[in-house]
Amino acid sequence: MKNNNYKNGLKLIKDSPYVIRKLVTFEGHEGFGVNADVHVKRKKVATIIDEGNGGEPYFYYYVDGEHAKTNEELDAFASSLPPYSLAEKYSEDTHEFSTERKPWTSGDVINALVDVACERKDFKKTLRKIIGFKDGTFFTWKHAKKDLERLFRHKGKQITLREIIESDGITILNLLPEDEAFDLLRQHS
Repeated sequence: MKNNNYKNGLKLIKDSPYVIRKLVTFEGHEGFGVNADVHVKRKKVATIIDEGNGGEPYFYYYVDGEHAKTNEELDAFASSLPPYSLAEKYSEDTHEFSTERKPWTSGDVINALVDVACERKDFKKTLRKIIGFKDGTFFTWKHAKKDLERLFRHKGKQITLREIIESDGITILNLLPEDEAFDLLRQHS
């Protein structure tokens, strides 16, 4: 699909002022569980609780710090996103998904925010080891990030591991600003 409305909506969500705070993930009896708060401009607008028991997540909304059935600001943001189909969301060749487009809901937005926050959390763990990128391919080394400045003997000279890696034209993600490295990973994975 040339114009993927799900990916377009996801980009708008990532660029929005909505962020996840107090993210807790765990393995429940029936899968992945999560607890998190959704904030916009330092104001809590929602909480998600997914117990990992195979059921639907619970969404609790806040307006001016008080519990509410919905948050109109979050609903308005969700409805401003381009409608998407399941085929766009799960663009896999092995499954057939509906191509009927549906509007985003505030729950869809919260779930997307949680997915992005979980990806970033996993990415930070990955950055404990050295990660490189060249020509659309990622490389990893068993060395820790702190080893980049360690001296190694390479081709008869003593040079740092960073210099060895960079001499092959590889960009070291650990040395990039975190947002830039994360965006590079998302673009090419």
